[in-house]
Amino acid sequence: MNDYTPFATVSSQLGEYCNLVNQELITPTKVPLQKLIETFESDPIATACGNIISSRSIQLLNRPYVNKSNEDVQKFIRKNFDLMEGNVPTFIGAMSSADLLGFSAAEVRFKKCLKKIMLKGFHVLNPTKTKAIASYGRVAKLKYNDSGHEKYIPMWKLIHVTNGTPTAFGTKQVFGVPKVMQAYALIRLKQLIWANMAITSRRLATGIILAKTDSNKSTLLLDPKTGKPRIDPTTQKEIEVKSSYQLMQQLKTVENFGVLVTDINNEFGTLNINGGEQFWNLAINLIDQQIMRCFQVPDTAFSAPTNPFGNGLISSNQLSMLDASIMTFVLRLKDQMLEKVVRPLIYLNFGRNAVETLGDWEVYDEQNEQKNQQLLGSLIQAMGMGIFSNQDYEAMNKIREIVGLPKVNVETVAQQKELEAKLQGLQQKVAMQGQQEMEAEAEQGAQTYPQ
Repeated sequence: MNDYTPFATVSSQLGEYCNLVNQELITPTKVPLQKLIETFESDPIATACGNIISSRSIQLLNRPYVNKSNEDVQKFIRKNFDLMEGNVPTFIGAMSSADLLGFSAAEVRFKKCLKKIMLKGFHVLNPTKTKAIASYGRVAKLKYNDSGHEKYIPMWKLIHVTNGTPTAFGTKQVFGVPKVMQAYALIRLKQLIWANMAITSRRLATGIILAKTDSNKSTLLLDPKTGKPRIDPTTQKEIEVKSSYQLMQQLKTVENFGVLVTDINNEFGTLNINGGEQFWNLAINLIDQQIMRCFQVPDTAFSAPTNPFGNGLISSNQLSMLDASIMTFVLRLKDQMLEKVVRPLIYLNFGRNAVETLGDWEVYDEQNEQKNQQLLGSLIQAMGMGIFSNQDYEAMNKIREIVGLPKVNVETVAQQKELEAKLQGLQQKVAMQGQQEMEAEAEQGAQTYPQ
């Protein structure tokens, strides 16, 4: 295992920890990571953004492993991923939490199967239970608290990725910068607005009670339990208060008991006030847009299209921005899988020389697919218009490449045409000889049996 230990050290130098032999590092966020996760899961827009990022990551990276220089290695690596515990899409989806929480890590597990070393599977670590151990300014291992049992996992045995934020310095090189942290204040603000909306809707449903009484009139302050006047302990006299104060105290009990007994001269009504629905809707829509921008998810992902062409163009542009953000994570995860999984499997099962070509995963490029479809339509249309014929093998090969068919070998076609021409000439020669023989037989018959 020492042969590939150097390339497994993935973390850069940590300047502020260079003077320490062993230093325990934790996620550098002001809000605890567990609280960030709980806040994230409580908001439907943020959760939907996380699902979009996860699904898009799976779509981009869940492609067959390719090793064009060694077909045996290609079959073996594909077999490992097919037979491992769990499946690749679930693993990619779990690791995509790095884009949301700043980082993700998974322990790579191997097993011995007969005479081969095989991939057993991945154990994705809970980020809230993970700490990094730095040694001489370099991250050497992760400390993981698994159900109360602490274990130390060396970095060469870990797939560790961050979300690649440009300001990731110091401990952020290990833990990244959580996008959830950016959306945290917005989600809390939206929760506060929803709470105020609930209070407002309640007031709108019942109305605000408007009571009129003589503010100059005084009345005895009654004990709500006994109904008798209250006595001032100092003067031992009955306590008098303004009628307006007594009425207000009585109205406060209406919500609890639903019964009000008051003076016959008091007047009651309801005061209807505009609930400000437009303001609430505007505020929540603006906050939701900002939450989606924190995760770099298109604003039109959750809105009904008003103009199919305009919204389609906007969504296409925003989707490319989303892909640009996710692609950083996808490429880092792909490189880690090549170094931490593919390289050891090739080295241990095929030897040192086979490691020279690791192969790759061809990341799905939707924009390239769209361009190919447009090109395919243009080629077929040009063929229908007679701009080029089906004998133009360069154009035909491009069409076959786009639809996934093997290319036509021009030399093979030329040889086939040459053989067809020779066969056609031979057939014509045989036909002419047969015609001559028939004519000779007819002439001989006419001489033998003259009319």
